[in-house]
Amino acid sequence: MAVEIRRGGGARVESTVDPELLEQAKAAAEKAILIEAKKAEIRQFLGKDFETRTDLTDEQ
Repeated sequence: MAVEIRRGGGARVESTVDPELLEQAKAAAEKAILIEAKKAEIRQFLGKDFETRTDLTDEQ
């Protein structure tokens, strides 16, 4: 990232993104979308809205 401060006020900021990191972020976002779609498909198949329960113990 480069920052240039100009005389008399004002500033300019240049920023670049590593193309490899950008591709990884895109892939992660696509995977998250696919996971959410699969969860919606499962909910529809079950015929009810279900949430993952994290408060269950072995005794229940």
